[in-house]
Amino acid sequence: GAMLVAASKRHLIMVDGMAACAALLVASRIADAVTDYSVFCRSQAHQGLNRALSVFQANALLEEDLFLVQRRAPGQSETEADALVRTPLPLDELPRFPLVIPTRPNSIRMLVESELAARGKRPQISLEIDGVAAILDLVEDAAGSAVLSRNALLHSPRPSAYTAQSIGSPPLRIALSLGTSLQRPATPVQKAALDLIRTTAPRVVAHA
Repeated sequence: GAMLVAASKRHLIMVDGMAACAALLVASRIADAVTDYSVFCRSQAHQGLNRALSVFQANALLEEDLFLVQRRAPGQSETEADALVRTPLPLDELPRFPLVIPTRPNSIRMLVESELAARGKRPQISLEIDGVAAILDLVEDAAGSAVLSRNALLHSPRPSAYTAQSIGSPPLRIALSLGTSLQRPATPVQKAALDLIRTTAPRVVAHA
């Protein structure tokens, strides 16, 4: 229902994980145009998710770097905050930080857990809560740190309240895919719009 309402208002729909793919499949049976507003998040190879994405003809759009987001310390200068962005935190050190993190099967959480598990480590989870706004509110209240894309941080109400430090080298990244409906052919206008999105989106994220 929420996806149908979002599509009717021409809002972007972020589809994250198997449960969300199943919900979108049901919504697309009611109104197949809902897939025109969908972007798919994924953190790792997964056979079931691969099949789900193939149903929606999901194509890779871009990859976003992930950052350790913390409350900015009182008196910390812009120069000090900017330096953190360019100083990667070794992935092995991430478990030192209590995390405010979404519930499973969120793509970012699954990525963090799988990458740390490959190193014989586990994340230190302070709180589980869904939604970027709620996570950032808790980070600002010193409940812990978060792992988010810098784009999500920059579009928050108060990005200056936080610092962002890249994670790992090469950086920890999450993939976004763009889906289209298999139930109806794309029109020339839709194809042109999709090409424009594929060309523009990586530049917009890189500029942010």
